Amino acid sequence: MIPRIMIRALLVLAAAAAQCDYNDDSCIVIVACGDSITRGGHGTKGWDWPELVQNELGDNYLVINRGVGGSTLTDFTDRAWIDTSHGQEALEQSAKANAFVVALGTNDAKSGGDDPIWPLLGPHDFADAYEHVLEELRDAADQEPIMFVATPIPAKNPSGKWPDVDILNVEMPPLIEGIAHDNDAILIDAHLADFYDVHGDVDPQFYDDSVHPNDAGYKLIASAVADAIRQQFPAPSPRPTHKPSYAPSSMPSSRPSPRPTSLPSASPTPRPTTPAPSPAPSQRPTQRPSAMPSSMPSSMPTLVPRASSTKQDEPVSAAGAAVGTVLGAFVLVGSYVLVQGFRKLRRKKERVQGALDSPPPPPRFSPPGDEKGLLSSPDNWWRKRLAGGTSRYEHSDDDVRITVDFGGRRVPVAKTRAN
Repeated sequence: MIPRIMIRALLVLAAAAAQCDYNDDSCIVIVACGDSITRGGHGTKGWDWPELVQNELGDNYLVINRGVGGSTLTDFTDRAWIDTSHGQEALEQSAKANAFVVALGTNDAKSGGDDPIWPLLGPHDFADAYEHVLEELRDAADQEPIMFVATPIPAKNPSGKWPDVDILNVEMPPLIEGIAHDNDAILIDAHLADFYDVHGDVDPQFYDDSVHPNDAGYKLIASAVADAIRQQFPAPSPRPTHKPSYAPSSMPSSRPSPRPTSLPSASPTPRPTTPAPSPAPSQRPTQRPSAMPSSMPSSMPTLVPRASSTKQDEPVSAAGAAVGTVLGAFVLVGSYVLVQGFRKLRRKKERVQGALDSPPPPPRFSPPGDEKGLLSSPDNWWRKRLAGGTSRYEHSDDDVRITVDFGGRRVPVAKTRAN
């Protein structure tokens, strides 16, 4: 069974393969700023809504997740998002950001637990803190970015830190709407209605706990955010039309244009003066001149959804390519480890075989001391040194030589002249 962390890594690689490069001027950079709901990790699949927005928008966009769990707009608990590491990264590394999506306020609505915040706040303090964050983000971008303000999702039920659900469900939505209006920001609240059932109650099927969404809840948020981004940033023309538009555009551009210009100008004017061919002009202008201009231009826009549907399949193919790349890398690494293991075993076998085939080295001797120089003495140095071997005495007319036989290998130990 594949571990969950590996599945998460493959999903991250697939998402990375379906996005453009930060340094590409045609890339639309979106920075998501928020708390743990933005950071993600709840539900069964560990999703986050910026990741789902990236998959939905495709490779013309780059969605950067700067969510920080437990962060707030205000600094009552030293958890202000703008002062966290991700908040500073959003300011320092998002110079090319085209838009910011700010989704904060859930933790500011805490009215219970060890660190209640909302009882210490007033609407003006909350609005001032929100305005400060929006100004800081605007100043971080090289060009004037578009600011999106997302209303926090409603609380499912009272809990320890959120005992008063009316703060999130009743008081905060109009407050966020006013903040967006006063700061030239675009409000994202289309997802709120989906979190309620037909009876007007918060629907628990979209929640992992009292305030955090599950997989289905993340999809609702991502869908609303992606729709808002597409309305402000349509996909650049080179990317979506590069492949699909060439084939459809050549057909309508070459044939439809001559027919409306030639037939209506030549046929309709002279023919009404002659009685015989009168039926032909009445049919021609009504069929070809009027139908072709109205039908052919209307058919042109139908090709655009066809191109966009083809484009939606490209992130899937890119994700498949990324998964194939990762699996191929695993195969290469495994093959390399096996080859190195076989080489190591072969070298070890060669060393053992070489040690068995080579004869033992001759014993190293040092000159004996004077006190043990007699061969007849039991403590003689040569006797102890050559124990285990068979001594052999050889002589000739010129010299005398003493050797010791070690299993077929004779080692000379003494040699002297006979005279």
